[in-house]
Amino acid sequence: MIAISTSDRDDKKAEQLVEREYVAPKTLYAAISEMGEEELHRPVSALWFSAITAGLAMGTSPMLMGALYHAGDGTSASHLITALGYPVGSILIAIARLQLFTENTLTAVLPVTRNPGLSSFKLLLRLWGVVLLGNMVGAIIVGLAYPAILPGDAMGSVISAVSKIGERGPLEN
Repeated sequence: MIAISTSDRDDKKAEQLVEREYVAPKTLYAAISEMGEEELHRPVSALWFSAITAGLAMGTSPMLMGALYHAGDGTSASHLITALGYPVGSILIAIARLQLFTENTLTAVLPVTRNPGLSSFKLLLRLWGVVLLGNMVGAIIVGLAYPAILPGDAMGSVISAVSKIGERGPLEN
């Protein structure tokens, strides 16, 4: 089942998309491009607060990983349980439809490729700049808040759990 945000004029196409599993590439391109167009024209304030919130939401992943690591007993199963905390921030962002820079590239680029020009490119740069800066501000706020909201041993667990990710190679799980 596919859910796509559309305007009233596209309700019929949206119903057709939901009712069938196969979606024609041109239809999918048009739907994603329309969503990108909406993002390009969102007010800066809406982009800014959504981006900061996404940065804050990403901070939930290491916090949860640290809590799970702290609760674990050091067995191999505890590493698996700790890893379950990793996608939580991304899931929160997807559910809340927040602005995360890495999830914002293709959708916003499609309308620019449909209508190339300086004005489209400026909108794209505005979107990317606001979202990237907002994500970084949110992440910095979380980073500064960790020591204040986590007890010392829990902060150590967050550091231990997150550092384990960097110790693995690209082909290791």
